[in-house]
Amino acid sequence: MSTVGFMLLFLGALASGFVAGLIGIEVVWLALLVLPTTIFGAWLGGRAYRVLSDGNFRDVVLGLLFLSGIGLVWSSLGLR
Repeated sequence: MSTVGFMLLFLGALASGFVAGLIGIEVVWLALLVLPTTIFGAWLGGRAYRVLSDGNFRDVVLGLLFLSGIGLVWSSLGLR
């Protein structure tokens, strides 16, 4: 599925969650606020995938996941 397809799926899920009362208007506005950054990140990831070899791309993704995990553990421990 393309980036556009995922964005349409995201917007559909956002709208249906709002209509069903599962999420509030604040969450909708925040999600729409970060939508351009999400689109840019998806574009950048697709570009990196085309430029890098499969092994290098895997290493980049694993490194980013590792850093994200470290950040989550760090914040859950209350370390600053």
